[in-house]
Amino acid sequence: MKAETQYTDLTGTVAADISDFTTRSNQLYEVANYFNIDQKRFKVIGITVYGVDNFYIAFLCVDNQKTTKEKEFICKLRIETDEKEILSLLFKRLHIVLYEKYDEKYRNLEVDDELYLSEVE
Repeated sequence: MKAETQYTDLTGTVAADISDFTTRSNQLYEVANYFNIDQKRFKVIGITVYGVDNFYIAFLCVDNQKTTKEKEFICKLRIETDEKEILSLLFKRLHIVLYEKYDEKYRNLEVDDELYLSEVE
């Protein structure tokens, strides 16, 4: 699955460290345990985070009940929660880096320095 929005004006990469509140060994299946996902039925293979106003989190799973010998059945299993701090519950650190959609030059370069806008004249 590739991250997309309606227009996908920006693309990039994401990295995250799993929160110590939900796991002991920082494994994705332990995060699924926290939400009581039936792991005999669902093999958790990823997490998707989407939205701003209508924000949601879902686990990307192989549904073992619907999988056949010919095709693994992949589904999104949305988490229904009132937890206001769901991102900090799931992640210790979250890093998102975005670039212009068709940029091939800058996405492969490293930063030389970090400045604070308030200190730049």
